[in-house]
Amino acid sequence: MATITVPDALMSRLAPEAALKGITIDELVVQYLDAWAWPLPPNPEEQRRARAEMLERARARADRYPPGHRVSIDRADYYPEHADDES
Repeated sequence: MATITVPDALMSRLAPEAALKGITIDELVVQYLDAWAWPLPPNPEEQRRARAEMLERARARADRYPPGHRVSIDRADYYPEHADDES
């Protein structure tokens, strides 16, 4: 199991929530990381389907974005300096 260092200020902010939920801070951090780290399915076809579903959900909310906003999950759109890097 990996170990991370959490600053004291962050620990003090996490402690009340963990206590409220009746779990340890470690368990709370694992819950947060698990929710944050959206894993793609291992099968390439399932990955394409998952990405397509994510784009469709974003496009369905297009009215929430400012005019001219382009929905994209292409890394090159956000980091053009790495457009030629392998993913």
